Amino acid sequence: MERLELTRPVLSTAAMRDADRATIEDFGIPGYTLMESASRAAATSIQERFELGAGSRVLVLAGHGNNGGDGLAIARILAGRRIAVTVVTTAAPGASSPDAEKNLALLMAMVREGAGDLRVLGTDAPVKKLASEADVVIDALLGIGVTGRLREPIRSLALACRSAKHVVAVDVPSGVDSDRGVATDDATVRAELTITMAAMKPGLLFGEGRAAAGEVVVAEIGIPPHIFRGALMQPGSARLATDEMVTALLPKRAGDAHKNSAGRVLVMAGSDAFTGAAALASMAAGRTGAGYVTCASTPSVRAAIDAQSPATATVALPTSPTGGLTADAAEEIVARAASADALLIGPGLGQEPSTVALIAEVLERVDLPIVIDADGLNALAKLDLERFTPEQRARWVLTPHLGEFRRLVAAAGRPLDEADLEQRTWLTPRWAARLGSTLLLKGAPTVTALPDGTTFVATEVHSSLAVAGAGDVLAGMIAGFMSQGLAPAEAAVCAQHVGNAVAASWTANRAGGAMQPTDMTEALPQVLRERFGA
Repeated sequence: MERLELTRPVLSTAAMRDADRATIEDFGIPGYTLMESASRAAATSIQERFELGAGSRVLVLAGHGNNGGDGLAIARILAGRRIAVTVVTTAAPGASSPDAEKNLALLMAMVREGAGDLRVLGTDAPVKKLASEADVVIDALLGIGVTGRLREPIRSLALACRSAKHVVAVDVPSGVDSDRGVATDDATVRAELTITMAAMKPGLLFGEGRAAAGEVVVAEIGIPPHIFRGALMQPGSARLATDEMVTALLPKRAGDAHKNSAGRVLVMAGSDAFTGAAALASMAAGRTGAGYVTCASTPSVRAAIDAQSPATATVALPTSPTGGLTADAAEEIVARAASADALLIGPGLGQEPSTVALIAEVLERVDLPIVIDADGLNALAKLDLERFTPEQRARWVLTPHLGEFRRLVAAAGRPLDEADLEQRTWLTPRWAARLGSTLLLKGAPTVTALPDGTTFVATEVHSSLAVAGAGDVLAGMIAGFMSQGLAPAEAAVCAQHVGNAVAASWTANRAGGAMQPTDMTEALPQVLRERFGA
């Protein structure tokens, strides 16, 4: 995928440690210098966010590792800015990381010299009372890579955060698994703001970790960009798409474009029982810029689309007595595909055996970029993937939600368990490679992976997208972008990012209520124009 330099890194624990090591050993930047850079960035963010000044009170809870070292440095920096700082630390000379020891020594020197309003206390301090009196409590107890239940005195210190007005976590909230996003203890810190060092961590994007982290700010600490590129090759690491990347990738319509040159999408979707899915997918393809959209489906779907989306051309296909498409429709689909640039298969098709047979034949005979969604995925789970060539599968974008994904992998003889689902930045690229296709695994957040292991995590999560039909719109958007020349993976990442942008815009401009999928399709052109210049 092009424009990868415009993404932001998400690093697993192992990858982050490798990036630190490479920066220190290969690039010659001392670890203490990295800690100082990180701490100054964090201190400034905290001071500005909470408007701290003379007379403000901050409590820093610091462990004995490098995360605690960050906390001790933040305490020193804030105290130097005339803020009253109390430190409660588990660190002790000879029992802490080397860089934490250096920062502890500097703090103790400041205390001895009376430099600033600064106290350094042990874990026998009245921490709960101190937390309730502070304007901000900073959690620097545990860093990345810590798993399992919290042990004393860390547990009691973490619990004291619940008495605080505002809680800031350094790197990750204590008790959050930085890779899996699970809370390892019922005392896990719940932060309003997390300042994570150098790069986003997977555990701050998923599940309990996302909720515990609150708002996340990434602090730049001086790791060279080329080191991130190497770290991103590690399992579990991923990239965050950005507006800049999506803007650079989105197709720009030529001044002399016409309907047949601006992208032609063929949609095979819908059944008598599900007419809306085909209409939503078709409208979304057109709203993303495709010049000509054709929906091939049952006569009832054709009538619904003619009423809802008159710009969409429709083709009526042979239908079974129960209202689904039959295998007899294959020749018409193949013929129509010959003049299309992208194909979408699946929304609302149903799971009749004749429909599954139709899907199989179309996938075998059509050499186009193809989005396979919904019932297209359910059909795929019933088929032997080996009947399709690697070249064919490389052109596919698979868009399962969790249930559809479970069926796909179960069909491959590898049912998922909860441990798999807790590591989605590992899971998704592994299955993209096995399937040989771009895999967009929907969720909070969505993860998209290429067969080569390149992985993207959505930057935003909006509950307004949790509505029937949102997946149909997303599938149509992907097909629309592919028809305009984007590679399957590019189209998938752009569609997901733009869809989140639409949800953000809708949420910001509405007082309440639930967003409907038609709201998405209507808002698409404006968001594409105003936010992405497309």
